[in-house]
Amino acid sequence: MTHTLATLDLAATPLSGRNLIEASAGTGKTYTIAALYLRLVVEEKISVDRILVVTFTEAATQELAERIRGRLREALSFLEGAKSDDPFYASLFSEEDASGEAAGRLKAALRNFDEAAIFTIHGFCRRLLTDHAFETGSPLDMELVTDLSYLKQRAVQDYYRRMVEGASPLYAAWIKDRKILPERLLAFLSFSTPLSRITFLPDGEPVPTADCETRFAELLARASLVWEEEQEAALNILATDPALNRNKYRKGVEKKAEAAARALFSGSIPFGEAKDLEKLSQATLQAAVKKGKAVAENPLFGIMESLLEALSDLKEIYDGNLIAHCIALARYVDETMDREKERAGIMGFDDLLSRVAGALGGDGGERLARGVGQSYEAALIDEFQDTDPEQYEIFDTLFKETTLFMIGDPKQAIYGFRGADIFAYLRAAGEAEKGYTLDVNYRSTRGMVQAVNTFFSRGTSPFLFERIQFSPVKSAGGDDEETLTLDGSPVSPMLIQRFEAGEKPLSKEAAQNLCIDLCGAEMVSLLRMGRQGRALIGEVPLSEKHVAVIVRTNGQARAVKNHLTSLGVHAVLYSSGNIFDSEEAEETALFLAACLRPWRLSLIKAALATSMMGLDAEALAALDGSPSELERWSIRFAHWHALWKEEGFMAMLRRFVKEQDPYERLVGLTDGERRVTNMQHLTELLHREAVSRRLSPEGLLRWLSRMRDPESPRLEEHQLHLESDRTAVQIVTIHKSKGLEYGVVFLPFPFMGYREPKGGALYHEGERDLVYDAGSEDLEEHMALAAGESLAEELRLLYVALTRARHHMVIPWGRVKGMERSAMARLLHAPESANAQDAAPVITALGEHELSTHLHDLAAASEGAVSVSLCEPEEEVAVLTFQDDKTELAPSRRFDGKLPEPRVVTSFSGLASSGKETREADYDARAHIKPDDEIPPEGIFAFPKGAAPGTFMHTLFETIPFDAEDEVRDVACAELLARHGYDAELWTEAISTMVASVLTTPLDAFHTPFALKEVPAGSRLHEMEFTFPLKRISPEALNDALNRWGYGSFDEGELIMEGLRFSPVKGFLKGFVDLIFQVGEGFGIIDWKSNHLGNSPESYGKEALAQAMGEHHYGLQYLLYAVALNRHLALKLGEAYDYETHMAGAWYLFLRGVDGSGNGVFFDRPEEGCIRELDELLIDIG
Repeated sequence: MTHTLATLDLAATPLSGRNLIEASAGTGKTYTIAALYLRLVVEEKISVDRILVVTFTEAATQELAERIRGRLREALSFLEGAKSDDPFYASLFSEEDASGEAAGRLKAALRNFDEAAIFTIHGFCRRLLTDHAFETGSPLDMELVTDLSYLKQRAVQDYYRRMVEGASPLYAAWIKDRKILPERLLAFLSFSTPLSRITFLPDGEPVPTADCETRFAELLARASLVWEEEQEAALNILATDPALNRNKYRKGVEKKAEAAARALFSGSIPFGEAKDLEKLSQATLQAAVKKGKAVAENPLFGIMESLLEALSDLKEIYDGNLIAHCIALARYVDETMDREKERAGIMGFDDLLSRVAGALGGDGGERLARGVGQSYEAALIDEFQDTDPEQYEIFDTLFKETTLFMIGDPKQAIYGFRGADIFAYLRAAGEAEKGYTLDVNYRSTRGMVQAVNTFFSRGTSPFLFERIQFSPVKSAGGDDEETLTLDGSPVSPMLIQRFEAGEKPLSKEAAQNLCIDLCGAEMVSLLRMGRQGRALIGEVPLSEKHVAVIVRTNGQARAVKNHLTSLGVHAVLYSSGNIFDSEEAEETALFLAACLRPWRLSLIKAALATSMMGLDAEALAALDGSPSELERWSIRFAHWHALWKEEGFMAMLRRFVKEQDPYERLVGLTDGERRVTNMQHLTELLHREAVSRRLSPEGLLRWLSRMRDPESPRLEEHQLHLESDRTAVQIVTIHKSKGLEYGVVFLPFPFMGYREPKGGALYHEGERDLVYDAGSEDLEEHMALAAGESLAEELRLLYVALTRARHHMVIPWGRVKGMERSAMARLLHAPESANAQDAAPVITALGEHELSTHLHDLAAASEGAVSVSLCEPEEEVAVLTFQDDKTELAPSRRFDGKLPEPRVVTSFSGLASSGKETREADYDARAHIKPDDEIPPEGIFAFPKGAAPGTFMHTLFETIPFDAEDEVRDVACAELLARHGYDAELWTEAISTMVASVLTTPLDAFHTPFALKEVPAGSRLHEMEFTFPLKRISPEALNDALNRWGYGSFDEGELIMEGLRFSPVKGFLKGFVDLIFQVGEGFGIIDWKSNHLGNSPESYGKEALAQAMGEHHYGLQYLLYAVALNRHLALKLGEAYDYETHMAGAWYLFLRGVDGSGNGVFFDRPEEGCIRELDELLIDIG
């Protein structure tokens, strides 16, 4: 397609062929897609399952589906007589359509909309692989894995071992000096594009180094001997010879040279700079000789010159080999990961695309393409500028004969870091049969549209690439459009705040601080006028909810937020930020580290310095002079440490909150609501991980550290939205702002540009092949190409940023070091430059006068849409206060309704502990008796007590095969002990012996003996979770039922179970059964108990077990489990279920005391009537 893009006529454009629609910012792209979809349904009579819609994120998929469904619904309402302001419906339908086929097709489309084919690209490919598994050769049982980084890391480590295996001492020294570690090699592979799609340069293998190493070693040995003989004389020449230029051989040079030489001859090879050694080289000496003079001769100088030349040659070979290894590594990792994924039966998201592309390009690809193409009569591809070559190949192959609309905007192609490729879009544009453009902006005012048009109409190629042109758009706004006014007068849509740098451009740091100040001062001024009713958008006072600040990096976002907060402006970071990147995550990590090691005073001081603890610098300094106060804090942390170890994370944190009340301190801060929310969110996440993965305190802190590392695979756990966030200034990065719009936008850092490529260059060759040059002879030329592509992306980023504002935008501008790499500088000061290299010298030569002239030329060309003002930061900006707000509040309304009874989620733990929900009791956090036992603890009786050991023992029986041989069991126990932080050498024998005793001890079900070792894995279900609706239950009713069935006491021990005390509750009851197993026809319950009742098996006899069961209400626990199992079996077995046949009973195994003689084993099989009565009492069936 080489012709000019035509304006899209939405109602009349033919629905056939291959079409490209270029949708500039704000021109109604989603509206257009929904309208085309509607026409395909109504005019082409296509059902919703045969119209494919593809976009690039899950969120966009959901939004697009809702918009399309809404458009179908609106169209049907229009046909049924509803009025609409949208002229599109009137142009689409005739009067006959109201009762005819059109209405019927719309009703069918809405009725069947759940079958609509609206996918992400990965979702579409996954569906294709599933539906055409035979044709694509895709295994049906392949598992989709979101994170494959561990495979890449493993492959890199494997290659690294091979690379350094058998390394010579010199090579090993070079590797150590250059810090060539697996992590560095892994960083080399951090491409967003799959490695198989990148061509690497230079193409070569590592060369042998033996000859060069031998030569260097021989010269080193010879030089060492000469040094021993001549060092004094040679150093004296360096220090005193009058022929030497003392500007090059300064005072003390001989001492530095001596130190360098001694280090060299002691084995420390200077693979980095060797300037001090070079002073001993004949060539360096000759270059420093005064004119007409001659320096004294010494044999050391000649041998040192030869040695340094050999060292240089060696470094060159090593550096070249490193490049060759990196390139070989890329191929090795790609091949190894493919092999490992195939072996493990897994694939990643990129594999979805490559498998489809491979199938289409292989044998039978044409047949597959026909089959898929015939499944869809039309395809609409959204955000097409974010595609890549492989994705386009898929669409191109599948839809050659299908109506295809590719909708996107090359000016907004900003996701190269995710693998998007602008050249794939340009190729598609060139191959499209018809091209259209949307030329009316519905987002911004006429003035804002004019300002943007003026910016990008400067020069013939504003986006650097000739094939990406800028066509000015029109504004949909009329004379009555809302604008920003100050004291009744409209303001210029775009304000450029010019600042003067002086003789030299400002450093980036100084410019950033200045621009933050300018942003804050202007924003406070506007918001204050808004609160006074003087700054209005239409008739609505300007407030924080209308304002956004668009930045490049998260660091800039935090700096802006801190400054605005200090000025009293309510501002929030756009909520896509990861909770683990928050300040609260850092402070929580410091607090937990101190709790874990309370004997480390430095950790305690670090924790006390956090906002959640509240000690300021003065209070911390006072601790150094008050050992007693520091000791009191140490005792508190030691107490929290013990509580964490004994009762678990949540019990410790609740005690901390109760004693220290961190929420009260945090909520008093300017952003207190956000900080409290983040802390509570983190607490929930930590508790979830501690429980679900049964992490020890050490393991939980390691998990948090890993989550806080942005370089490691981690949860995408976004900060929770707050209602108050909606009314705050939004601080958002350019990438996250795409698709969003704001009333007033500040762009404080327009001088930020691309980073100059270092070490290598990633660029396109011929607009198709992606190439990475790691060090070829043409590297400099290729770096220029890479810089050009980077500048082009900067220009697209600037376009996205400038098109977010509806009414007003504020941009600071002045001379800043490095601004020649920015898009703003190129547009303003070098609009005709063909590449980055041409633009740079023009921009760096700018003076204040030229810069000012260019800005005023822009303002003049905009016809009033752009204004320029010379700004200086205000010395002090008055903080924004509520007293500035003159808005009259409406009187509060009175609530006279009745609140429903709250519904809660509780469990056995909640009912057994005065209604307070805990998770730890199920895992033996507190459930152990302090015995009066004079027998010294040995073996399993000496194993630590508390929550963490209980967690470990549960994990043990979930992990170890019940039928494992002794040797296998020993190894498994040792591995688990080490993983949970225990000394495997010390505890393996005791733990393995205990496991063997438990699994072989005789049990009995329906008068048939068995042992757990005989129960196969397929007959076991570990950690069965249950939840059922709970009627309003009181402790009196539950106690009465238990007493009626004899659960006030047990036969052995005659100890009455304590009466239950909890507040009446209604809602849901949840729980986890340690083990459900099948024995014969029956199903039994097992609960593992790590309680320490004494130091001998006899301490775990029937009376002791009855006492433990009674004191901790374990009787109630297994009755609840039996109720849940009874329900589960009745559901699964249906009419075949019989309680007497299938309910085997409940075994509570007190693990430390199980010895095969009956000790440590508690068993009960509740009567059917008891379980049915409890079921009726507890479960709310609605």
